[in-house]
Order: sequence, then C-alpha cells, then structure tokens
Amino acid sequence: MQRIRVLVDEDEIKAVRASLESTPLIKEALGNDWIDNNLLNVEERTIKHSLFWLFLDAAKIQKMENWLTIARSCIPDSKFNKIINSIKERRSEKDFFSLVSELEVLAYYGSNGIAVEYEPNIPEKENIGDIKLTVDSTEIYIEITRLFESRVEERVNSLVHSVTKRIDAIPNNPFIITLVIDNEFCPADLEPFIELVNDEIAKNRDILEPMEGKPYIVEFGSKATIFFHKKISHRKGYVGGSILPVTEIKSASRLKNKILDKPRQLPDAKLNIVAIDISQHFTDFEDVENAFIGQLGYVINRQTSEGRIIRNSNGVIHTADGRKVGLTIAFKGFNYEQRRKYVNLLANIPFKEEILTIL
Repeated sequence: MQRIRVLVDEDEIKAVRASLESTPLIKEALGNDWIDNNLLNVEERTIKHSLFWLFLDAAKIQKMENWLTIARSCIPDSKFNKIINSIKERRSEKDFFSLVSELEVLAYYGSNGIAVEYEPNIPEKENIGDIKLTVDSTEIYIEITRLFESRVEERVNSLVHSVTKRIDAIPNNPFIITLVIDNEFCPADLEPFIELVNDEIAKNRDILEPMEGKPYIVEFGSKATIFFHKKISHRKGYVGGSILPVTEIKSASRLKNKILDKPRQLPDAKLNIVAIDISQHFTDFEDVENAFIGQLGYVINRQTSEGRIIRNSNGVIHTADGRKVGLTIAFKGFNYEQRRKYVNLLANIPFKEEILTIL
C-alpha cells in the first residue's frame, strides 16, 4: 500500500512566520538559515520539528521567549548557546519537551534572584547534572525529568495518528473532524472506520450546515464517535484534533521508578531535588504523592470492625536510596508556578524551613 504523506499547510507556516516576529530572541538565536530550513519549509507533519508546533500556541511560545531571555541573563554565553543548539537538535517530542522542562525550571529560579548553574559538574561523580541552585551559601542540586506516555497511551496515540493521517488525505473535505476513540478500537477497525468517514463526507458535503454551532455526530459502533464541524470557509478540510479515550492509568509506580533512578545521578552529601513534569493527560499530583510517600490503604480492626485509612510503606521515603532525595517537585509543563512540593522528612540531609519557603 502506498504510504500517505501529509504535509504542513501554508496557513500553519504563515502563523509560525508571524509568531517569529513576536519572539525576537528566539529568532535571533536560531538564525534565519536554520529557521528557513526547519520551520518555514513545507515538510511532512510527522517529521516536523517539535518547535514548529509550539509556535502555533501563542501563550506557550511567548513563555519560552521569556524563559530564554532569563536564561541568557543568568548563565554564561557558552551554556546559553548550548541550550540553543539543543533546541535545534531535539526534533522529536520526547527529546524537545525534556529540554523545555529543564528550561522552565531554570528560568523560574533565575527570575527569583537565586544563583543558578546549568549542567553543573556533580561532585565525586563523572556525570553532569541538570541544574544547581545556590541559596546564600547552600548548594542544591536538581534533576529534572518528564513523564511521557505509557505503552497503553502510546498504542492508542499510534492508532489515532493513523486515523488522522487517513482523514487528512481525504480530498474535498469541507469539515473539521474530531474523534473520541475507545480502547477497544484496534488496527482492524481502521479501514471500515475510514470508509464510514468517507461515506458521511460524501453524503453531507453539500447539504450539511452547522446547527447552532453543534457538530454532526456519527457513532462507529461502541468504539468511536466522530464529530463533523463545518469548516471556516478559507481553511482546508482537516482533522482539527483528536480526543483520546478517558482512561484511568495509574502512574504512581512509573513515578516512583523515576524518583528512585535519580539518586545515582545526584551527589551523595548535598541537598537534592527531583523535579518531575507531569504534563501528560493521565497523571495528576495525587500520583506523585502516592509514589513518594506510599499509596493510601484501608485497614479494618478484626476485633472492633472499625476501619482506618493508612498509607502503605512502599513509598520513596521508606527506601534507603530514596533518603538521598530531600524534595520532590511535581509540575505540569508551562505552569511551574503551580508546582507542588513533597518533602522527604527522612532524607539524609533535610531541608530547612527557610530554604523550603524559597523553593
């Protein structure tokens, strides 16, 4: 079967070009040649640099402009240039947004009068860390990581991506189409699903009009729901977005592994922080709390039949390695100001109250 190549459209490229004018630092740092060859070129959507899609979100790209402005003012030029080179090199979503998480944390503390060092050498170890803070004379090391999709989510996203590519390729489509796909949707459903979408487009192309802004809805058995929205006249027909199934996926165990993996990279006799960006759809702050201090449980007294809520002892603070991490911070990308802190009272070197207030 011939591979379908779906290109970014001219309207998106125009939008990126306009955004560049409102982000002079990013434009200057990246350079016109790189921008022309990587952002303003017509390219297949699946391989387009992740920065391109960030430019389509005005609020996020402006925040990144601000973060880079702060970074340039508080770290040496050599380290700033390294960040810019990393932005250029990290095309994929996973690589790019891991860097974005680091930049967000760096800018937050750099803008609050705290001395920051990007990629410091770790004492008595060969590796390089993410960020070091110096509060008065106290050194604090931060390792930053981002929780990406689980295998279940990746499977669903892969299917959704296949569906959207096929819908993108339908000619003369006057609709913006959004989808809700259930977990039962499988690769074998792809062809009949696309056939249904084609039939509905052909049947309603010329007659279906929006009714009070409400979409035209079609069910694909119990596995998917399709929403047809009348397009804005000057836009091409395309898939306006995909809505993943509402699925409860427990992330506490993955978060716990993330936290426990970091002490090997952090110094042994310093104040250490693990910061986790939990931007993905199915993770919340409660998962971080469960991973850090143990999940909630319920115990019943056999003699009195009375129950009480407890936390089991499988959390990070109850493990020998975990005691090296004095603080875990969870945040959702581009909103670090709303972070939550989880203090390890059993850490080898505990944080003092005055430092916790600053952090």
